[in-house]
Amino acid sequence: MSSPNYSCGICLEVYEQPVRLECQHVFCQSCIAGNPTAVCPMCRRAVNMAALKPAVTLSIEMDTVRANCEHCHKKFLVKHLRQHGQSCSKRVSAVPTFKPIAPTSQKVKNTPNRSTFKCPYCSTSNLDCKALAAHCIENHSNDRKKVVCPVCVSMPWGNPSQQSSNFIQHVRARHQFEYETYVKYDQDEDAVLQAVLQESLHEQ
Repeated sequence: MSSPNYSCGICLEVYEQPVRLECQHVFCQSCIAGNPTAVCPMCRRAVNMAALKPAVTLSIEMDTVRANCEHCHKKFLVKHLRQHGQSCSKRVSAVPTFKPIAPTSQKVKNTPNRSTFKCPYCSTSNLDCKALAAHCIENHSNDRKKVVCPVCVSMPWGNPSQQSSNFIQHVRARHQFEYETYVKYDQDEDAVLQAVLQESLHEQ
């Protein structure tokens, strides 16, 4: 979901917390902070992380300018385009279905989608683990309805009838990381949690 004048050159999405480098190029704060080369991706000048400044004028524009979604063509404030893009039904339907170019004798595994999830409260879709947590904390912190965790239920050990009485607390405690980074799906849940804890200790 991009707009020509408001697109980050790293993630190619509408800016999120845009910052301006000394070379005057603008990127999402999280994108440039995660750039391991410490050079501007556009002009290759060295980046002084301490000198990053919020792109204030650009942020004000994004708060006031409206633009069309490139998929459904509805108008939104530019600052809302990125969030809209996560659930735009036209964008989802535009993703082509994979078809093999020739017949194959290999069996196709029916693997569950463990990369993106649907919000159990409002059905906003295409959220990865981190985005699901952020979305629920921001939009549903006061919702006390019991729901089934879409992340847990996608796991081999998931129980589709198990409801969480405090999903926000659950998502804060359990789903602030991407499972595929750590999980071996043939292990049980306790073994997976132990592996994640060990890995997180090494990353500190």
